Amino acid sequence: MGVRKKKDYYKRIQRFRIIDDDFMRVVLKDKACTQQVLEVITEKDVLGGGKAVYHIHRTIEETGKKFGDGTHIIYINAKIQDETPVGKLMHDFLCTRAEDMYYPVLADKVRHLKEDEKEVETMCRIMEEIEERGEKQGIDRVSKLVDILLSQNRIEDLQRSTSDRVYQRRLFQEFGI
Repeated sequence: MGVRKKKDYYKRIQRFRIIDDDFMRVVLKDKACTQQVLEVITEKDVLGGGKAVYHIHRTIEETGKKFGDGTHIIYINAKIQDETPVGKLMHDFLCTRAEDMYYPVLADKVRHLKEDEKEVETMCRIMEEIEERGEKQGIDRVSKLVDILLSQNRIEDLQRSTSDRVYQRRLFQEFGI
């Protein structure tokens, strides 16, 4: 599910789930959710401080004072699944069985999505559409790379890119694909 490396996490953050504001207010009793808040749950501790939650507020660099415009970023480290409300929530997000979840509102939603026949069909259809889009995008990227390499007579690069995925990614970056 996306990039799982720590490098370039600002550009390529692994978004695990974005939490519904109402749910955040209920579970975490977070009043900041009435403002503009981007909640990002990461699979690993991308900020490296060993914390479950990181609150990021905008500041004015020249004065060091908070800007106070009501925008915040909250990074939540899903690796920490302790007995705190956030830890329990991360447990539930990673849990596949509704009966093993702490929060009934989330368990009910999971149960509904996994057990209601219409919802299961809808989710299967959505997953198939996502898979088809991803496959098409992958084919389009490789086709563009092949066209560029052939037009530049870079046959050796083309051959290497078919078996060396790291090299292929470098070529994608080189050509902005």
